[in-house]
Amino acid sequence: MDEFDAVLDLEEKHFASGFERGVAHAEAEGHADAEALGMQKGRELGTELGGYFGRVSFLLDVFSALPDLCNDRTLRTLTATRDLLLSLRLDPQDEACFEMINEIRAKMR
Repeated sequence: MDEFDAVLDLEEKHFASGFERGVAHAEAEGHADAEALGMQKGRELGTELGGYFGRVSFLLDVFSALPDLCNDRTLRTLTATRDLLLSLRLDPQDEACFEMINEIRAKMR
């Protein structure tokens, strides 16, 4: 039986080696996929928030030049939205960040 032990050990060693390489490959691929997805979502979020900021800034400029077009409530909402956008610090691990984004989205509806 000793002569077969070496064959069994050989199979186990190759299996373990292949498994370790497979895990390392999967982790590397997973990180690359996660990075690509993070970049895509970051661009989408940046485009969305930048659009909001542009709209709010434009409206505030228009309403400051033509104050008769805007009531106080609208002006307060636009100012609060601008302040939220300026104070937002994007941190994907901070739940408060996503709450602020949702608040901004609600104001922009």
